Amino acid sequence: MSEQNKALVRRIIVEIVNQGDLELVNQLISLEYAYFEPTVGAMRGREGYRGIVSTYRNAFPDLKLTIDEQIAETDTVVTRWRGEGTHRGELMGVAPTGKRVSVQGVVISRIKNGQLVDDFGCYDVLGMLRAQAVLTVEGMDALNAWANGDPGASDQLRRLENEADDRKRELRVALELTGGIFRRRRPRGEKN
Repeated sequence: MSEQNKALVRRIIVEIVNQGDLELVNQLISLEYAYFEPTVGAMRGREGYRGIVSTYRNAFPDLKLTIDEQIAETDTVVTRWRGEGTHRGELMGVAPTGKRVSVQGVVISRIKNGQLVDDFGCYDVLGMLRAQAVLTVEGMDALNAWANGDPGASDQLRRLENEADDRKRELRVALELTGGIFRRRRPRGEKN
C-alpha cells in the first residue's frame, strides 16, 4: 500500500501541480482534504486545494516541483521536494519580479481510500523571498506581520518592493554615468 500511496502523491505533483491539470482534483483529492502550511494557513476541501495550486501556478507559470525523496508508511507519505519557477504573478502581496526562484520543502501527506486527505507542508519561504530580492530585515518584519494576520502587512511589503525597485533604477543610472571610471585596469605592458 505504501508504494501505491507514494505513486499517488507523485501523480498529484506531476499532473496537477506541474502540469496544471485541475480536472484531476475531483478524482485524486478527497472532499475532506485539509492543507496546513504556515504562510497560507489552513485550506480545506477540493476548492481549497485548487486555490493553493492556482495561487502558486499564477505566481510561477513555469512552476516545476521535483521529488528528491519519498518515504511512506501505512497511510502517510513524506516527500522532500524542490521547486523552481519564474516569478511572473503576484504572490503574498509581492508583485512579479521576473526572477528565477528555487525553493526546497517537505510535505507530509495522508492518503485515505486512494485520495489525498491531508497535507502538512513546510518550505523555505524566506529563501524564496530573498531570491526574489524583496526581503530585507524590514521585509522580514513585514512578512512576519503578514503571517500573523496583520492586514497592513501586504501594503508594507509592496512599499518595500517599490523602494527596492527605485534603488535598482538609481544604481543602473549611476553605473551608466560612471561606466568609464570602473573599467578593468590592465597590468603594465598589456595592450588593448
